Amino acid sequence: PPLPATGGDTSGMADPAPVILAISKNLAIQSQARLDGVICVVDAKNVLGRLNEETEKGKINEAFEQISFSDALILNKIDIIKPDELLEVRDRIREINSFARIIPSVKCQINLDEIVNLRSHDLAHTERQLEKAEEHEEFLRIEEENMCELDHEHGEILFLFFDFFC
Repeated sequence: PPLPATGGDTSGMADPAPVILAISKNLAIQSQARLDGVICVVDAKNVLGRLNEETEKGKINEAFEQISFSDALILNKIDIIKPDELLEVRDRIREINSFARIIPSVKCQINLDEIVNLRSHDLAHTERQLEKAEEHEEFLRIEEENMCELDHEHGEILFLFFDFFC
C-alpha cells in the first residue's frame, strides 16, 4: 500500500526546480503520490545577507530561487532579531513570493499541521491557503510589538531545506 505521506530533504543551498520538475513529470510517481508542497526554512537572521550575495553571471541566487518556489516558509530565529529587522525580512520575502505562507518560529518549533496536507498544487485549496497566509502576517505584526532583544550568540545552521510530502 502507498505511504500516507513521505518527505524529502535537500538541506543546504539546493535548486528546487529540478526536483519539483522530476516529481511532476514522473508518471510512476504521479500514480502513487502527489506533490503536496514545498517548504523552506528561512534563517531570519541571515536571509537578507544571502539574498544580497552577488551571483555569477548567468546564475540565479539560490536563496531567491528557494523562496520563490516555496509554498510555505518557516521563518526561523525570529527571537534573535529586532522587530524592524523582522519586518524588513518579511517584506523582502513578500517581494519574492507573495503567495507563500510565512510561519514564524523559534528553533523551528511549529505545529506540523501548518506544513502537512498543504495541497498547494490543488486549485480547490488556494483560497484556504491565502487565508492561512493572512493569519501568519497578522501574527508577525503582533509579534513585532512583543519581541524582546536577546543578547546572546547562536550558531549558524543550514539556511534552507525543502520537504516534499505526498
